[in-house]
Amino acid sequence: MNTTVIVLGVLLILVVIYMIFQDYFTGTTSLKEQTYLQNGVPDTPGSSLGSPDAKNVTYSVWAFVEDATSVTNNLIFSRENDLHVGFKDGTFIVYVGGTNDNNNGLEKGQTINVTHNFPLQKWVHILVTTEASTNGRIVDIYLDGKMVKSVNITYSNTDSANYKPNGTHVIKFDQFQCYISKFERIPKTFDPKTAYNKYKQGNGGSNLGNVLGNFGLKFAVTKDEVETTAFQLF
Repeated sequence: MNTTVIVLGVLLILVVIYMIFQDYFTGTTSLKEQTYLQNGVPDTPGSSLGSPDAKNVTYSVWAFVEDATSVTNNLIFSRENDLHVGFKDGTFIVYVGGTNDNNNGLEKGQTINVTHNFPLQKWVHILVTTEASTNGRIVDIYLDGKMVKSVNITYSNTDSANYKPNGTHVIKFDQFQCYISKFERIPKTFDPKTAYNKYKQGNGGSNLGNVLGNFGLKFAVTKDEVETTAFQLF
């Protein structure tokens, strides 16, 4: 068999293995394909999440917000003792810890006001990643691949129970005029480069296509350390 074909086949297999590792062995949970929140979305059980008690966690979602002012709170997603991401009185916020009670709203956690000028009527990539710190969590917030906020949320030992998610805590979605797509929860912290690469995967395509899009494969023939022929495969 042609040696070139064997080498290329091995490289492609390694890429596919990498894709599988990223999607499964790291505990990634793909929560929703494209859907319209106004129509109502069922809760996602905490028991279905990989490492449901993780404090080092990343949420990634594409959102097309039509209107964020119809009610006081418009949360794209909300999970008790973890993260609540969306809008409060028209401001894009990330609420860390605490609860989202139907009667009392957000309480027992802390609010990060991200921006008063969130882009409407267009697809925006939102990525929120957290890392456990001493008596707290470091929260980094990205919009379209760029970090727009980094906050170290701290709390006392008496309040720590309000910041500990577990397998009983579901993910809820508010009903408001917003489409979401490619909503994922990954139980690990992202650095800026990884967050940017996640954004560059875009709002469509297959998992394999997204992974291959991050790689290039070039076969080169050299003689006396000088390249004589090259083939760019992807």
